[in-house]
Order: sequence, then C-alpha cells, then structure tokens
Amino acid sequence: MVTWNSSLETGNAVVDRDHQALINQINALDDALKQGTAKEQIGPMIGFLNQYVRAHFAREEDIMRAVKCPASGQNCTAHRALIGKLDGWVTRLNADGATTSLVLEIYREASAWLQQHIVKVDCQLRGCPPA
Repeated sequence: MVTWNSSLETGNAVVDRDHQALINQINALDDALKQGTAKEQIGPMIGFLNQYVRAHFAREEDIMRAVKCPASGQNCTAHRALIGKLDGWVTRLNADGATTSLVLEIYREASAWLQQHIVKVDCQLRGCPPA
C-alpha cells in the first residue's frame, strides 16, 4: 500500500493530482491481491495504467521542460524505461494470461518504482519557478 504524504508532493498541482490517481490504482491492485481477485482485475488495471501513465508522462515532461527542471532528461529516461516494462507486462499478459507471478511483479515493481521515482526525480520540480 502506497500512502500519499508530503514527501511525494512536487509543488505542481497537476503532477500531484496525476500521482495521486496512479497511487490509487496501485492501491486498488493491493486491495485486489488481499481479496484474491487480482488475477481477474489485472487486465483492466494494466490497460488503465498503460494509457494513463503515457498521458501523465507526456504532461509531466512538458511541465518539466517548461520550467527548465534540471531533472527533465533523467525523468524522460526513467519514463521510457517504465513504458518498456509496461509493454513487457502487456505482452506477457496477452501471451500467458494473468499469472500469479505477473500480478505480483506488476504490484511490487510499479509501487516501488512510483514511490522512488516521485521522491528522487519528480520532486525536483519543487525548486523550479512556475512556468
């Protein structure tokens, strides 16, 4: 379970709202794991994440470029890496179905990546002047 707190705030309301929505999806997957329904819900969940993350990444990258955030390049590189991982998850889901190992991998890696990325990269927006 990922808990939104002030350490995750970037200082940009649009980015923070997006992050909160993504955290809600990760937490919904955590709930599904606890209820034993994750295999049934992983298809729609990964579909949502795949679309939403791409839209969020584009918005966030535009914002970082506009304010000349020093983490902009690092952010783009990290985003491309996660999109590659998402593409791999979709391929595995389509090929093998919703296996327990895939569901657990998506939850663990997505929740860890999201928290670490926000704190280490996205929060560098805090020191940037608004566009």
